[in-house]
Amino acid sequence: ARKALERALTLDPALGEAHAFLADIKQSHDWDWKGANASMQQALALEPGNPVILGGAGGLAWILGRFDEAIALHRRAIEIDPLRSRMRAWLGRLRSSRPTHRIRLRLYTRSAGSETRHLSG
Repeated sequence: ARKALERALTLDPALGEAHAFLADIKQSHDWDWKGANASMQQALALEPGNPVILGGAGGLAWILGRFDEAIALHRRAIEIDPLRSRMRAWLGRLRSSRPTHRIRLRLYTRSAGSETRHLSG
C-alpha cells in the first residue's frame, strides 16, 4: 500500500486522501508520529473539508495527546457529513474517554518531578 500511495503522490502531490492514508501507515506500522503528523497536516492543507481526512486527523491528534483538537476535528467532520454514524461513534468515545484536567495535572506532576508537587494539592 505504501508504494502505491507514494507512486500516486509522485504523479499528483495534491491528493489529500493519499497523504492521509500515508499518515495512517506511518502511524500504525512505522510508529513514526512526527512523519504521520506531517503527512496528515499536508492532507488537511489540501482538503480541509474532507470528512475522511478530518476523522483521521482527529484520531492522530488524540494519539498525540491533543484532545481538544481531536474532538474539534471530529465535530467538523460531522458538520460536513452528518450521516457518518462511524464519526459520531468516535466522537462519543473521544468525549467519554477524555482525560480530565486533574488527571493531566497528576501526570504532569509525576513526570516533571518534585519541583511541581505542590501544584497537585
